[in-house]
Amino acid sequence: MGKTQYTEQQVQMWADYPVQYFDEFTTMLSNGDTYVAISDCGEILGFGQLCPTDYVTLLYVLPEYSRAGVGTTIYKQLENITQEDKQKCVSVTASKISKGLFEKLGFEVIDTEISLRNGIEFERYNMVKIFI
Repeated sequence: MGKTQYTEQQVQMWADYPVQYFDEFTTMLSNGDTYVAISDCGEILGFGQLCPTDYVTLLYVLPEYSRAGVGTTIYKQLENITQEDKQKCVSVTASKISKGLFEKLGFEVIDTEISLRNGIEFERYNMVKIFI
């Protein structure tokens, strides 16, 4: 899916990120609340994280399981934590790929930004969902 939304350079940069920035990535994974979706066979299908309890980060689903409800299931688990913590809203900085999912889940775009990583530009969407 990434190759339909991003250039080859952008895809490669994100694929290399956990290797190039191993310590930073490991630290990110050790913070917050993380959920991992695992198949009946023990295969990791995707993961997502809240850090802090009002910000969704690192939501990822294997391409072969996209649009199968995995991302929604992970997000709903994370939203439960947010609501148990009595947060009034939850936010995310979404990619081009995940923007549609977050819109479907009730998020609204509040700002669009261009992020620069390793000299490569990415368009991202700052989004928020307000709980009533």
